Amino acid sequence: GTQHVFPQISFWKSTGWHFALRILYAISGAITFPVLDGIALAHLLRSPSQESNQTEEQNDDEEEDTSSYGKERLHGAIWWAITNLILGPCLDRWGFQVLYGFAIVSSVIC
Repeated sequence: GTQHVFPQISFWKSTGWHFALRILYAISGAITFPVLDGIALAHLLRSPSQESNQTEEQNDDEEEDTSSYGKERLHGAIWWAITNLILGPCLDRWGFQVLYGFAIVSSVIC
């Protein structure tokens, strides 16, 4: 019967959980990532050197600050790649517990 068609029922159950978690991640990412982009833009617009009575210069500064958004994204992508190039072999060698050490190191550095 079904034992020959689906020899490992647990595989199908785990695949269902995998897809459910992937869908949950996609939904939460669709909500979270635009908010994080807005926070990054607000951070770039905040500058202590801007004065409120110089509107023309302030607008120029805002354009300059928002243009650095691409630099921020590139910087983040480069460090993401470097981190994964280091973390991947460490996971292969020492296993999942290496993530705890990386979390501590990243919280101290950032």
